[in-house]
Amino acid sequence: MNSYIKTKKYLFSILWIGYVITTTVFLQACKEDMHQPLVGGIKPEPLKNVQIENKNGVAVLTYDLPDEGAFYVLAEYEPKPGVRREARSSVYKQELMLDGFYKDQEYEVNLYVVGKDEQRSAPLKISVNPLPPPYMTTFSTIQVFEDWGGLTINALNDGGNDFMFSVFEVGADGKPLAENAHYTKQKDIQFSIRGYEAKNTKFGIYVRDKFENRSDTLFLDLKPLFEKEIDRSKFLEVRLPTDTYIGHNLINTPMHRMWNDDITNRDNLFLTLPNASPIPQWFTFDMSKKVKLSRMRIWHRNTFFFEGGNLKRFELYGSNDPAADGSWESWNLIGSFESKKPSGLPRGQLSNEDNEYIRAGEEFVFGLDNQPYRYLRLKTLEVWGGVQYISIQMMKVWGEEVE
Repeated sequence: MNSYIKTKKYLFSILWIGYVITTTVFLQACKEDMHQPLVGGIKPEPLKNVQIENKNGVAVLTYDLPDEGAFYVLAEYEPKPGVRREARSSVYKQELMLDGFYKDQEYEVNLYVVGKDEQRSAPLKISVNPLPPPYMTTFSTIQVFEDWGGLTINALNDGGNDFMFSVFEVGADGKPLAENAHYTKQKDIQFSIRGYEAKNTKFGIYVRDKFENRSDTLFLDLKPLFEKEIDRSKFLEVRLPTDTYIGHNLINTPMHRMWNDDITNRDNLFLTLPNASPIPQWFTFDMSKKVKLSRMRIWHRNTFFFEGGNLKRFELYGSNDPAADGSWESWNLIGSFESKKPSGLPRGQLSNEDNEYIRAGEEFVFGLDNQPYRYLRLKTLEVWGGVQYISIQMMKVWGEEVE
């Protein structure tokens, strides 16, 4: 019995020693393998037959790859002094785009073919000469106009590039005061900066792109047109016989709700009863004073941006002596307006610019030659959701009080 136990212990010891030796050898082999290239040893040849197409702010390269060893192509360049940039392209594309250039001039580029083990070919040095970058061409199209309480800027952005426009007042010491930033990628750019007094003011404007390239600054002396926000607490609902406004019977959403300052509670708004009256719908209110209108801002119902009963197309009429029977003969058309979605995306899809645009209130500007009116009548011709009701989260009106 003892002999059997000793034999069993001896066999177990031999097996254990064998296991330890095998495991050690395996781990050592793995350790050595981990320090070896996954695919070994081929240093690729450089690119061949490189063709260059210079565009606005961009250089597009096409080329032939070496016969073997290529995994991707790498370009190293300096698009503006002190800024180094890389661009990469897989072997399946055989095209490489270099961007971020800050001006139209000659730039040196080093091109490499890189293998799977990260070995680089010898550098191939080329020169590219991109055309003026988009931020410079857009800057050259800027037009500026004096407007109500500030100025309006128009510009062209043919490529739909991401830009930041900075507009600032120049102080008496020649230094910029607070800057107003406007971000956009619209092709036909138009935006306004408000909140300035009606006095001679020096403004500066420049454009910056996503690569932090900045244009020169355009300086202008302008005099904003006078306006003030009209006191909404004096506005009164007017019920004329032909008006189509019918209040909602489930939630309390009378007309005066659109003159408060709540743009977050989607149920604290002016909302007409669904399906009670077809579009077009219209309603009337009294500003309590005659006003030469300059502009109006309308906020969409919160969480229903560019949907539901939010106004898409409408007309605004003015009168100083509305006919008691509600007929239209005593009303004059002030303007026809259309709500615009900056991104142009389909219904239900919103970009960041869409959200920022409508949260700021959509602006509708009146002409310089309109007459002062006390009573306003808004006629909705189309809503964003194609429904049979209208919704206005908030409305503000600016102008000059006449009496």
